[in-house]
Amino acid sequence: MAGVARTLLACASAAVLLLVASSASAATKAQELYDQYEKLNTPENLALFFVGGRPPVFVEQQIKLLEELGRQTSGDVNDLVVRVADEYLKRLDALGAEKFRTSPLQALQVPILEFLAGHAQVESVFQRVELFAKSPVTKEYAHARALGIVARKNVAKVNAKDDPDGRQRGRILLDTMIDDISFSLLLHAPVRIREFLAIASSALGIEPLPLRAALSPAAATLPRRYAVDYVSASFLARKQLRDKKPLSDEEKKMMMDVCGQWLDAYRPPAKQEKYASDVLGNLLLILGGWKDNKDLANLLLKNGLKPTPYVEPPGQPGPDQRKPPRPALE
Repeated sequence: MAGVARTLLACASAAVLLLVASSASAATKAQELYDQYEKLNTPENLALFFVGGRPPVFVEQQIKLLEELGRQTSGDVNDLVVRVADEYLKRLDALGAEKFRTSPLQALQVPILEFLAGHAQVESVFQRVELFAKSPVTKEYAHARALGIVARKNVAKVNAKDDPDGRQRGRILLDTMIDDISFSLLLHAPVRIREFLAIASSALGIEPLPLRAALSPAAATLPRRYAVDYVSASFLARKQLRDKKPLSDEEKKMMMDVCGQWLDAYRPPAKQEKYASDVLGNLLLILGGWKDNKDLANLLLKNGLKPTPYVEPPGQPGPDQRKPPRPALE
């Protein structure tokens, strides 16, 4: 009996040692990846000139290391994630906005935010995402990604049962994603609007009328109204594609109201902008080309605008379009 007990004790001890060794190995792996990442931040690499295009080789290597580090599960990973963010932000502050425009660190912003997003449930990591969102030298694409991470977490704090009409979540979403951005900047920030659209659909549902009702009360400025109108038009388009039938009278009225607002309030200033990305205008022109949206098409034509011709989305051919099966070989 004593021999059996000693054997069981030995097995248990071996299991504990294996577990400790495994944890130590994982920790060592995470630290090793971090060290390799940081070793690439040499003065020579950081001094390289970069204004766009393919990132420098060392940045591509760092991106791969961050992806691998993000997959680690050891207890020290979150501390290392925070260190990556802190050191990057410290380098940004040291560079300043002017030097950052030609720095290879630009190419790391979005990969680092994607890296942080995977650990944003940890409060210390989330706080670093908020710092990216507030930093004046964060590029707009990365800024939109950071704001999206913050918005998702803040919206998720509100229980749908406590906010049945979605207005509280709608206000949080607009306050976070659009806030007091100028209309000019919004027209050059399509990624922010699309991030806004993605979060709105997951947080507030996909039905156009209740979605618009949830967002509209907080849309007190031109940029906010533009964002809400874009979301409204997007979900009208999705509903038409999904249901494959005309919109209801109320939904058609909403579409016409959105178009009227675009013609009167958004299009005139958008035309003054160089290289503006008027995503709402482009979408309305597409919707105007669909056969069930004749009233919209007529309104656009009346204002000298030609709707985009409708193109059937790719999919399975209809029964009358399918080729007959080949005869079986004898």
